[in-house]
Amino acid sequence: MTKHRKKDDWIEHILEAAGEAVIEGGWSNLTMESIAARTELSKGGLYRFFPNKRTVALALFERCYTQYLAFDTDEAVSWNLPIAQTITRILFVSPANAATIRTQLIFLQLGPETFRDEEFRKQRENLLLAVVGRFRELCARLFLRDGQPFDESASQKLETALMIGVALMEGLTFQSSFGTPLSDQIHLVGRFVEIMVHEVIGSHTP
Repeated sequence: MTKHRKKDDWIEHILEAAGEAVIEGGWSNLTMESIAARTELSKGGLYRFFPNKRTVALALFERCYTQYLAFDTDEAVSWNLPIAQTITRILFVSPANAATIRTQLIFLQLGPETFRDEEFRKQRENLLLAVVGRFRELCARLFLRDGQPFDESASQKLETALMIGVALMEGLTFQSSFGTPLSDQIHLVGRFVEIMVHEVIGSHTP
């Protein structure tokens, strides 16, 4: 008999189980049976929340990007750090914790589907727009705080740079599987962010 839970709690439970299954067996071996076996639900119970394994995988894939949205803009502004340092701190606030490593392992399995599956590709595009929009909002606040100009031209440059930056983070996730040290990843991203900020606001970088 299954425990009584709220719908959101069941979905969280299922996605945790699906993440374990993807990490252990890969995307190609993921099945509704392998997910159900790691939950308190039957296979039939699983279908009450997700119609197939693809929808489960898409929900997992979304989580690989929403980690970049989980910051408080007001708090980040209050750090009173230079813009480049603020962004780098957000990206690597807890770089080595178990949840981050788990998310990277899931992305390594599901990321390649964006080249083969139209639905995964569209999901990535939408998530990129969400991440870029969030950081653009943050940067606008930081520029205002520091008295830096943030006109339409700066906004467009920033958006382009942020898209490249997210792609860089994706690439570094794959590099990590080949043993690229975390310190090297932080250095590369930090350097990119510095160049990005300088390009947007010129020689007035704080």
